[in-house]
Amino acid sequence: SMRPLPFYLVLLIEKEIKMETRDRKYYSLDELGMIDGLVIHCSDPKWRKAFEKFLEEEIGLNHYALIAIPGSVSSISVEMSLPKRLKVLKDYMEFMVEHGKTLRLVIINHDGCRMYKKLESLFRNTIEQQQTEDLAKAVVLFKKLFPSLIDIQIYMAKVDQTRTTDPVYFEKIAAT
Repeated sequence: SMRPLPFYLVLLIEKEIKMETRDRKYYSLDELGMIDGLVIHCSDPKWRKAFEKFLEEEIGLNHYALIAIPGSVSSISVEMSLPKRLKVLKDYMEFMVEHGKTLRLVIINHDGCRMYKKLESLFRNTIEQQQTEDLAKAVVLFKKLFPSLIDIQIYMAKVDQTRTTDPVYFEKIAAT
């Protein structure tokens, strides 16, 4: 049988816990906002701030569910050789669409994606062509799998090499 802790130890532990909670920083939860969209983009941290600003300022999404995954929708082009990657993305999508009750989907690929570079040997096209093709295929696939998604928008995030500040811009891709 376990013996109770000595009184002085109990006091010491309680004091330690009080100190921890006093020094702890707290953050708010955004429980009121309805999910206004689902977003899939690459998880490269270099692009995150540009993605966030674009989604909020240009697309008007303020409370979106996010799937940040290396290479965004690159799993579509490598389905035959790496089928598990697409299955994972479909599973995430299914979960998000069911729980989010959202009608909007925004998918973004970006210039210089290292995951696309890594997968390059599996493509018939240039990386840029493959990224655009994958975005268009994603629209067809997700419309079929998730008919509730009535608004699907696809973008390429690009870098304007002539600009020294804020070089990232977003090009809307026409879904075929």
